[in-house]
Amino acid sequence: MNLITKVKRGDKSFSYFGQAFGVLTVILHSAIAVTPLSWLYKVLAILISSGLIFYFCYKNNWGKNKIVGFFSKIQDKVEVREY
Repeated sequence: MNLITKVKRGDKSFSYFGQAFGVLTVILHSAIAVTPLSWLYKVLAILISSGLIFYFCYKNNWGKNKIVGFFSKIQDKVEVREY
């Protein structure tokens, strides 16, 4: 028995994917830039990491669900201040 489900995401969810892609790309590329590797290895690492981040943020259903869950958890967080 195969169960097939479809999820239609709105504009807000797609903006989460772009934000996550940007943040993850900056963090990983910064980490790669400071490593003491030759420029060829850095270029290869950046190309491979960019492809993996793109796949995680835009193509992989598990990754997209994690991104939406993360942003939803942040938005639902209630800030309590005691004075």
